[in-house]
Amino acid sequence: MMAAEDTLWTVTGTGSGCLFLRGVDEQVAVELAHGGGLIVVGRHSPLRGRVEGAVRRGQVERVLPGIYAATGSVDCGLRCRALQLADGDAVIMGEAAAWLLGLPDAKEPQRVTALSTTLRLDTPRFRTLERRVDPELVGIARGLRVTCPALTALDLAATQGGRPLDAALRSGIPLPTLWAIFRSLPHRPGNATLRRLLTESRDEPWSEAERSAHLLLHRARLSGWKTNHPVQVSLGRVHVDIGFPHLRMALEIDGFEFHCSRAQFERDRARDVALFLAGWGVHRFTADHVFSRPDAFLEEVRGLLAARERLLGRAA
Repeated sequence: MMAAEDTLWTVTGTGSGCLFLRGVDEQVAVELAHGGGLIVVGRHSPLRGRVEGAVRRGQVERVLPGIYAATGSVDCGLRCRALQLADGDAVIMGEAAAWLLGLPDAKEPQRVTALSTTLRLDTPRFRTLERRVDPELVGIARGLRVTCPALTALDLAATQGGRPLDAALRSGIPLPTLWAIFRSLPHRPGNATLRRLLTESRDEPWSEAERSAHLLLHRARLSGWKTNHPVQVSLGRVHVDIGFPHLRMALEIDGFEFHCSRAQFERDRARDVALFLAGWGVHRFTADHVFSRPDAFLEEVRGLLAARERLLGRAA
C-alpha cells in the first residue's frame, strides 16, 4: 500500500496549467483542485491546521492573508485571482491588466498592481492603489476585473513612455478614445507626461521608431505626408508607414521586433514590389538609423523628395 507521503495528486486549472503534488494532505489537494490552484482558509476553517501543516512542510505557500497555493505554482494568473478573492471589487491595472487582456507587446509581470479601496499592499508581488475608477472603464479578462484596454495603455504610458500608446493605436484603439479617457481623469499623477505623449501621437504612430520619425518631420517643417496611408496594390490594400501621396513615395520605418523573421522579410519584399508596380517609390529606414542619426535621416528624406519631384517632373 502506498504511504500518504508518497501519494501523487494532480491539480488542474492552476495558473501554471497542471500541477503534480506528492505527499500533500488529501483534503488540501482536493480543495486546491476545486479552487483552481487556490485555497481560501478562514480563521475558523476546519482546514486551517492541515494547510498550516502543509506550509511548514514546504508544500503550500501563502499568496495573500488566508489564501494559499501549492509551492512553486504561483504565477501572475494565480496572483490576480488571489487578489480578486481578497477584494471582489478590486480592479487589476497596468502590466497585469495588459497581460490578461492580451494587448500587443504585453509580457507576464512579476508584480500585480490593482485599484482597491480596502486592500493595502506594497510587496514585490502585489501593489494596490486607493483609487476608484468609472465602471465604464472596467472590463473582464479571463474572468477578472481589469481596466479597459485604452485606460490600461494610458496607465502604462505614464511610466513607460509612448510604446504602450503605439501598441494601442496599432491594435485599433482610436486616438480620440485615448484623449477622451485622459480628459475624464484630471489631476492624476503623470498627466503632464501623458498630455505630451498624446499630443505627439497626433499622427498615430504604430511604433516608437515611427513616433520619432514623425516628430523629426514636424520639426523640419516637412509637409504633404500622411501616416499609415492606405494604398491599393495587387496584393490588396496595404498601409505605408509614412506616405507622400502627391509624389507616390513611401517611407518604411523598420523596427527589429517587427521585421526580424524570415517570413516578415519575404512579405516586406513582396509588398515593396507591389507598391513599385502601382507607381510608388519605397524607401526603407531602420529604427536605429532614425534614433541614432536623426540629422542624416532628415537630410536623406529631403534628398529623396527632391529626386522624386525631378523624376515625376521628367515623366510629365
